[in-house]
Parts: sequence; C-alpha cells; structure tokens
Amino acid sequence: MRTPLIYIVLYCLLNGCRTQNILSPIDSKVWKQDSIGCLGQRTNIYYTLLNEDEKFVGKLKSQITDNFGEANLTKQFKEGEMLYYFIKGGPQCEESFSEEDLQNWDVELMYIFINDKNEVEEMGGMKQ
Repeated sequence: MRTPLIYIVLYCLLNGCRTQNILSPIDSKVWKQDSIGCLGQRTNIYYTLLNEDEKFVGKLKSQITDNFGEANLTKQFKEGEMLYYFIKGGPQCEESFSEEDLQNWDVELMYIFINDKNEVEEMGGMKQ
C-alpha cells in the first residue's frame, strides 16, 4: 500500500520544483540572453507580451523573475514594487552607463507592477 503513496509524493515533489514557463510559447532563455536589450532580441518578444499582458496579472513575483530574470531597474513604492526591463539598446549598452542617463535618453522599458501581496497587478510599456 505504501508504494503508490511514495510515487505520488515523489511526482509532486519533482513537478513542484520545476519553473513554469509563463512566457510560453516564447523561450525565456532568449529574453534572458539579451539581458539589457542591446542584442535586439527583446523587441519582438516585448510586443507579443504586451498583447498578452492580462495573463500575467495575479502571477507571483518569483514566477516573473524565474521567467524574465532579475529586473534591470526597480523602484519601491508604499503599495509595492515596480520592475523595469530594457527592451532596446540605449545608454545602458555603454560601459559608462549610470541610471541618471535614462532621464536624458530615449529608452524603451517594459514595466511590471508587483503589489504588496507579491502579485503582478499591472504590466505595460513606456518610453522614457
């Protein structure tokens, strides 16, 4: 009788540890390889994601970072946290880049707002 229980527990443990690809059918490895948008691989992915932004609402921050990688920039708010990801090449591709450069350059970003429950509340794009 214990044998089926062991298989059930083992199955749950093994499948529970896998990262769910919430970007499917997009390969998150491609997104992560272009970590700051300088390779030009994020642009098409970005526009596809914006058309499907509602599927991200309610996802946990850990699911976002598992799939997108760590955010390029973050900003803390009383109500939560904003994650920013570079989409296209810009000042961040320069060796001497600093965050102040973003205010003076045309930079395209994807933002994801994580609320105080650690869930995605909103996702979108912006040019700075």
